[in-house]
Amino acid sequence: MFNGIIMKNYDYPLILEGGGLRCTFTAGILEYFLKNSIQFLNVYGVSAGAGVAASYISGQRGRNFRVNVQMPSDPRFAGFRNFFKEGSFFGMNFLYNEIPNKIDPFDYETYFSTPVSFTVVVTSLDTGKPVYLTNNKNDKNYAMKLLTASGSIPLLAPPIEIDGSWYYDGGVGDSIPLDQALETYDKAVVILTRKRGYRKKAQKMKPYIKYKFRHFPEFAQALISRNDKYNSLLDKIDLLEKQGRIFVIAPEKPELIVGRMERKFLRLEAFYNYGHELISERYSDLQNFLQS
Repeated sequence: MFNGIIMKNYDYPLILEGGGLRCTFTAGILEYFLKNSIQFLNVYGVSAGAGVAASYISGQRGRNFRVNVQMPSDPRFAGFRNFFKEGSFFGMNFLYNEIPNKIDPFDYETYFSTPVSFTVVVTSLDTGKPVYLTNNKNDKNYAMKLLTASGSIPLLAPPIEIDGSWYYDGGVGDSIPLDQALETYDKAVVILTRKRGYRKKAQKMKPYIKYKFRHFPEFAQALISRNDKYNSLLDKIDLLEKQGRIFVIAPEKPELIVGRMERKFLRLEAFYNYGHELISERYSDLQNFLQS
């Protein structure tokens, strides 16, 4: 029973890649899961993927649409004016304080009482390595700090302090925490926000990154070499998918894919709806995978 509804519960982990506002695609998929009472008991979220996961875990139908499709056109959501206020392109206070606590209230009660284990990926500023933080504290501020840290993009936002350590976007250390999830489970469901066949190009800002993070050389190296690690992950995903160990959901219509900073309502709405439509078409295949 979840929010008064009988749920279809699955132990296999659900892994959500980040990608800024490309995660409107993920949000459409998660809305389909909510409508059909599909609950994954183990969720791994990275960056914006963690953000949309939170509203899924709290069982709030329609909230991801309102926050990630309707609100990005608000100047407080994103824009260079935010740099003058808080040193971040995305309005972190707006996203993780004003929206969840005032504008579109987040259901903390359900979020904390759910049986779902939610792992949020962040990257250590000191080591450049991924850290997997589970939201096991009944603390509103801590819950939002995890999401803020995982979505704090280097060069576009400051690091976030949690329990005395400083963290950046989880995508730097582990964009798709497949290995972490498969340490415990033999299967997983993965939602990507890039088209199949995509590979990340080499970092063009190496000299600036080395200077900017000169006091944190391991983090600088992790950021510079992120494309190699990410591309290796995608190669591994292709292999594991062929072996039947993972079920991958990724956008198949390149013309609908938005950029991570897209703010136009119609573009975001189309990508959201596409995610919803795609999983509805593939749901029987997903069921077969989960039940095999």
